[in-house]
Amino acid sequence: MEGPRILPRAVGPARGTITAPPSKSITHRALVAAALCRGTTRVENPLDAEDTRLTASALEALGAGVERAGSVWLVRGFVGGVPGRPGESAAAGDVRLELGNSGTSLRLLLPVAALGAGAVVLDGSPRLRQRPVGPQAAALRTLGAHVEELGEPGCPPVRVRGPLAGGRATLDARASSQLLSGLLLAAPRAAAPVEIQVGGLSSRPYVDLTVAVLAAFGITVQVKESGQSDAAAGLICRVSPAEPVSPGTFVVEGDASAAAFLLAAAAVTGGEGTVRGVGEASAQGDRRMLALLAEMGCATAAGPDWLRAAGRPRRGLAADLNDVPDLVPPVVAVALHAPGPSRLTGIGHLRLKESDRLAALAGEAGRLGGRIAAGEDSLEVSPAPLHGGAVSACGDHRIAMALAVAALPVAGDVFLDDTASVAKSWPAFFEDLAALLAFDGR
Repeated sequence: MEGPRILPRAVGPARGTITAPPSKSITHRALVAAALCRGTTRVENPLDAEDTRLTASALEALGAGVERAGSVWLVRGFVGGVPGRPGESAAAGDVRLELGNSGTSLRLLLPVAALGAGAVVLDGSPRLRQRPVGPQAAALRTLGAHVEELGEPGCPPVRVRGPLAGGRATLDARASSQLLSGLLLAAPRAAAPVEIQVGGLSSRPYVDLTVAVLAAFGITVQVKESGQSDAAAGLICRVSPAEPVSPGTFVVEGDASAAAFLLAAAAVTGGEGTVRGVGEASAQGDRRMLALLAEMGCATAAGPDWLRAAGRPRRGLAADLNDVPDLVPPVVAVALHAPGPSRLTGIGHLRLKESDRLAALAGEAGRLGGRIAAGEDSLEVSPAPLHGGAVSACGDHRIAMALAVAALPVAGDVFLDDTASVAKSWPAFFEDLAALLAFDGR
């Protein structure tokens, strides 16, 4: 962790065009899908960051190959399409996957590890050991895998061993949609069809993203909804046994979650920012950032591969952000500079991320004079002038980015304890933000 650093300050409106980093969510899913194929897949424009490298290294430990060559990663699939090295038996020693604080790696890889005959232990940082995986482990047991929780109930470290027989299972995915996404990614390699009855779900667009990635690898996920007001209560997903087929080349688009921070920077400084690499037709739910900024009175526009926001917020926001939790930090950064109050709801699952994001946003903004009240499932932001001070990223990349954006128009110096935390998902965040601030005309 680096020492405290003064966050950049905007001396005028942020203006310019920045290319979004590659999507973290899509990179994870593409790597896993490619590993489940026979042969080699060329993954172009992958995100090269801490979390995606953890997934790549874990897939290598399970028997796949990942050759990183700049903007292209070559993924060689598992021999036979399932984890395990030739000649490995169920009696072989445990394979250990150290996953840092990557909840995505944990929840996408636990079901994949359950496909092989060898025992695999998934573990990580102290914070990862607090992040729930119990509902997924229970579903895997129902589907035939052997799963042991070696630490706190429902959390890593977890030992898993296959094979995955298939069948019907229920899943409560209110803590994270990744619990469902991981099961869907592994399901085609199960011995029999897999049917998952979802009893609760947050972040639904990320499941749709998983379905879209699987479709690119020739796998169809049948999704049936009940038509009830809470569609997740009747969501049923079915996957039949099939061999994923490599598309040959898979191109990762820009990250809509990352783009949201640059759009927020334009808003809080009253400037105009365009983010290229992700557009209005993206399957990523976080493209909703444009709609939220429009609700706050900013001017917005979008094209096939770009998003744009301009002007300061003219009002607060009332919104349920259950489906787009990664937008809460950048939305809060804008709401802190809005002339009216904001209320964000449906976001209790943010307490289970890299940090307790509700407490982190409320507490750290408060150090700068911000007024944020954190409820069990909500944040309420009230207008208040911000001032300089010392804040903490709380070990969380998205908290660091949100504080950096919120601090842009602040007159006094703002010190952040850990700018290196952004390497988890966007190593060049501060450089890209500086480029937007340095724009000097058209």
